[in-house]
This record gives sequence, C-alpha cells and structure tokens, in this order.
Amino acid sequence: MLVFFDVDGTLTEGSNVWEYIYRRLGIWNTIGIPIQERFLRGKITYEEFAQRDAAHFADTPARLLQEWVSQIPIRPQVKELLHTLQSQGHRIILLSTGLTLLTDRLAKEFGIFDAVANELEIVEEKASGKVFVHVSADDIHRDKGAWVRHFCKKYRVSTEQTVAVGDSAGDIPMFRQVELPILFAPADSSADPKAIQKGIPGIVVTETMTETGREILDFAQPSRYWLGWRRYAR
Repeated sequence: MLVFFDVDGTLTEGSNVWEYIYRRLGIWNTIGIPIQERFLRGKITYEEFAQRDAAHFADTPARLLQEWVSQIPIRPQVKELLHTLQSQGHRIILLSTGLTLLTDRLAKEFGIFDAVANELEIVEEKASGKVFVHVSADDIHRDKGAWVRHFCKKYRVSTEQTVAVGDSAGDIPMFRQVELPILFAPADSSADPKAIQKGIPGIVVTETMTETGREILDFAQPSRYWLGWRRYAR
C-alpha cells in the first residue's frame, strides 16, 4: 500500500518551510506576507509565487538553510506512526509544495520510500535565488493529484490501495485520487475541516497521529480492499 503524506503542518509543527526561512531571514512580515497575499488573491501563479520567494533567499549559504530546516519540529508520534506503517510493508511517499531541504531531512531520518518537493537551486554552496517547481498548487499537471497518479503508475499500485494524509485545502487534489483520504486537523490547524469535507464527501478527519494511524491500519486490513466503500461515498 502507498501512503502519501503532506509535510508542512502535517508531519511538522508550525509554519511551512518557506515561511520558516523567511522568518529566520527577518523578512516574513515585510516581504513574505505580501507575496503570499498576492498569490492567494489570484494575482500571481504558484510558479511566480515560488520564484519570488526563492529570489529573496538568494546568497543564503546552503549550510545555513540546512541548519535552520533541521530545527523545524516534527509532530509527536510521527516517528512511531511511520515506523509502524513501514514495519508492515507500507510505503511512505511525501508530497510537498515545500522544499526538498525538508523532505530530504525527513527521508534521511525516517527512511522514507520516496518524496517529491520543490528545490532551491544551490550554486557554489549558496542559494542562487531560483527554484525548480516540481509540485504546484495550481497546475493540474504538477499538483499533488498528478503526483499520486505518477507514483501509482511507477510502482504499479492500484489507487484502491492508497491513502493520503494532509492538513489543508491544498491537499484536495491528492485527496481526490486516493481510496482513503484523511484530513489531519489538530488543535493548532488553521484549516476549516467543514469546507474540505464539503469538497471531499466521505473524507476521514483525525486530530492526532495516533488516531490517523488507527484509521490507516484499519483500512489496510485485506478485507477492506474489495469494499471500496470510501470511493463510492465520494
């Protein structure tokens, strides 16, 4: 079974990795927020959004970026959940509109099966100010839904044997492609569960990683595959 996880806000606590770097540079309020608001209002595409962010990271040493990202806190019980899923033969794939700086860290720490995220260009040990956008929030050919289809084809896994866990409306394309979509909505989440539930009827909502793990392991029981009830519920 393939289990797809969003990263920022789902496996990690606090803000996304882009905002985290902005804050360490001391320019989140003055530069980061205005760029984000332009994207949210539809004034710029996600590609433009990411490129403008990356431009403000130019000349930051790669070593420093890695050090900052290493300090982003992981949610409690994530280690136990991922270990349990992997010990039962399930393959974990990270899908993130964040940065490979973070997914690479998690892959190393937890032995993640596969991952895809956006990649800051590093030239001569410094951020060049450019980013390679592999995962988009508004391009249907590169959004998380497209990547679910890609990995299912790559690893020859039926979508009936897929789970996705995410914490925001940005994960809806991923939710729509899997058999078991799980909206992770902890107390510190800013997402509106009701709005997402309206867009994905039948989605499961959890508040802790322990609860999330129970849902996944219950679904993974062989007797559940042939039912396909969640798909028809949507």
